[in-house]
Amino acid sequence: MAEARTRQPAVDEMWSAFVAASGYDGPLASSFAFGDSAEMADELGLLVVHGPKRATAGLLAAFEAENEPLPQVGDRSIVLGGDGTPLAVIRTTEVRVGALSSVDDAFAWDEGEGDRTGPGGWTRTPGSSCESAAPWD
Repeated sequence: MAEARTRQPAVDEMWSAFVAASGYDGPLASSFAFGDSAEMADELGLLVVHGPKRATAGLLAAFEAENEPLPQVGDRSIVLGGDGTPLAVIRTTEVRVGALSSVDDAFAWDEGEGDRTGPGGWTRTPGSSCESAAPWD
């Protein structure tokens, strides 16, 4: 995921508005940007805002290397644009750990990237964490 500079006051404001509107009383799990550049963070963040991106994937090795916990079902997170501006609050509804070959067409469609077929249609999208870090053959 991109190293976007978080605009913390704006994140706090979005989170407060979300809590007030939804009545949610749990914590904010994280704020993050998708991709490996500001441009990709904007592109993928807008796919979340406008609806086609309803799922995401990451490399287990990346979570382990950063000593970050895997997302948990029910987590709420804020998606950031490339400049750190908060774009959307998202909720984790499922977490799966498996081989890339276990990705089915329904997940690939929900990923909302590339030609929306999987796993080859979105994992090799230029700049995606899967395209840049995973061995394929």
